Amino acid sequence: MKKLLLLGVVAVSATLANAQTLTTKIFPQDQKVQLRAEDAVKVKSMMSKRATSLSEQYNFVAAYGEEWMLGEAKSYIRWISEDSNAYVVYKNDDGTTTLNNNDIHVIGTSFDPKDSSYLASGNTVLSRWNDYTIDTIRWQQFYVRNSDSAMIGGNMVEVIDTVFVQYFDFTGLSFRAFTRNGTNRNAAPNVDAFKARTLFNTAALKTDTILLDKSFKDSVDWEAGTLFSRVAGVLPGIKSKSSVASTGTTDIPANVTAFTVMFKPMLKPKLGDTLINWADPSWKRKYNAFGIRANYWDAQSQDILTLNKINNTFWTPNFLAYGATMNGWKSYLPTTAYTTTTFFNCWIDITTENLSNEKLVNGIQNTRVFPNPSAGQNTVKAMFHLNNPSAVSAIVMDINGRVVKNIEASQFVAGKNQLNIDVSDLKAGIYTVSLQSSIGTETAKFIVQ
Repeated sequence: MKKLLLLGVVAVSATLANAQTLTTKIFPQDQKVQLRAEDAVKVKSMMSKRATSLSEQYNFVAAYGEEWMLGEAKSYIRWISEDSNAYVVYKNDDGTTTLNNNDIHVIGTSFDPKDSSYLASGNTVLSRWNDYTIDTIRWQQFYVRNSDSAMIGGNMVEVIDTVFVQYFDFTGLSFRAFTRNGTNRNAAPNVDAFKARTLFNTAALKTDTILLDKSFKDSVDWEAGTLFSRVAGVLPGIKSKSSVASTGTTDIPANVTAFTVMFKPMLKPKLGDTLINWADPSWKRKYNAFGIRANYWDAQSQDILTLNKINNTFWTPNFLAYGATMNGWKSYLPTTAYTTTTFFNCWIDITTENLSNEKLVNGIQNTRVFPNPSAGQNTVKAMFHLNNPSAVSAIVMDINGRVVKNIEASQFVAGKNQLNIDVSDLKAGIYTVSLQSSIGTETAKFIVQ
């Protein structure tokens, strides 16, 4: 399959974190998710009649799993709450129970259509010169509605809960990094514009409000401990930046966008209250709860080693929600920092009127590895052709998609070039080398014997 990725080098502020120690507990009850048939339906991508326009739907979870040969991701519910007062009670196999703070208060994801992973799903990979409009964002949500009415000011009123969705373009994002297998990048909304008291971010382009009444209630089988999802969505209509459109910038991630979701219940739990009790179906249900469908692969770290492909999920946990800074992190923690990466599973529909074929031409071509197989040699050569002079770096991945070698960027001339790859420390097997430059990328497979 052809691989296309347009890359470049920009400066990032570094945030060092001990990424290897971050783990998140995924409880079995949160994995008992029943999906309605429409949840699995992908709207067919369609090219518009004009060759310079494009309308497509992107889903990073599916693309990432296919591109990195990881297979289908596991699914679970990530509960979102305004604060950490309430508990979710889980039943363990030995009959004991575990009380877990509902500790995620904001969740979101960045979106970068320059990511070559989308090729595995048949999507068009854009360049940094392509701005676009986000037409629709869809996700699967779980709204557990335990209370339909409440006594307020002496009157019985309907309970209306609220979901807030905020949107960001390049100018409202913070690009940070931590160390693991090299410099690991991530994107999240501006960390200094996050307001701990309200959970809003003042760098957002706009904020949409979704009012949840009893018509949004999902089916719950408390005896089986199963929840049924509902497809929710918004119509942002926001436009990204690009390296052309951004004022005074040539930054590679200029057309990255992001959005966040948070839930504010009308009836706020008190300290020690229970939102959901999987261990006792007969418990008195008082508060409404909200969650989204998330996906993960066991012990699969998502490493982002270039700012040209910056799709990642992020959230605001307890220890960052109230203005604190921990281990260098502030406001938002990227899930790339965990040893098991969580993704906010969402579908993003975009339209671009600026699909310049000239600027989408891949400037690095005809990549091959010699000798292949390596035939016992300690070094193999990646041969390639450049349309223009460019710095080129390389990433070597094993058959499971794990990065096993990073080769720093060096300057190469236009025309034929070669890059030496030391394979003396690699086990016998199949590998992929991805050559990355500011004018394009290409991959080639080779065998180490």
